[in-house]
Amino acid sequence: MRLWLTKMFIREREMILCIDETGDKKKGKSTDYVTRQYVGNLGKTGNEIVLVNAYGVVDGITYPLIFQIFKPKS
Repeated sequence: MRLWLTKMFIREREMILCIDETGDKKKGKSTDYVTRQYVGNLGKTGNEIVLVNAYGVVDGITYPLIFQIFKPKS
């Protein structure tokens, strides 16, 4: 729905798609979806969580499109 509304708003204007892969260090004792993995922005392997966000940029304004939390197989 969010992507559809954004597309209706921008119509034929150019949109830049930005993909942001972000990792965060585990916080607390019960953080969901944490596993031992390498996270580039931290530069190390540890108990981390990884998120991928997609943004559209139109006329200098950023619109969130979608995000995904990567769940460990375990």
